[in-house]
Amino acid sequence: MLLFEPVLDWLLAPARLAQLHQHIAWLQQQLYQQLTMLPACILYGPLHLGSGIVLLNLKGWDCETLAALLDSRFGIAVRAGLHCAPLAHQWLGTTTLYGGAVRISFGPFNQIADVTALVNALSEMADETAKLEPLGLCSST
Repeated sequence: MLLFEPVLDWLLAPARLAQLHQHIAWLQQQLYQQLTMLPACILYGPLHLGSGIVLLNLKGWDCETLAALLDSRFGIAVRAGLHCAPLAHQWLGTTTLYGGAVRISFGPFNQIADVTALVNALSEMADETAKLEPLGLCSST
């Protein structure tokens, strides 16, 4: 018996892939909608529902630093950088300002609590930036 056989059986159950696609699209849409309410968050789109991906930056934060702090302070795993698409990032203008972008990727086991935790973490980090800007301690981008 293969180690992954139970997972494969679960994944390949009738209608499971369609259900997971819908779940991931819903989480992606929830995150995108909530982040549009956060002025410091820069979202790149258009949103392709079902891809499970949201690309963003947070004003005042380099993407690598933002990703590292999301991981170390909040336990949120994201990817940062150019994502094998440096020309796309040049076109978006993220290369010089942020060193790329932060990519959020949803999977079958993510829940709405993950969306809430990420939005709260980004909001907290945006608040920290806002407190430092008047002191000249943070570069405003």
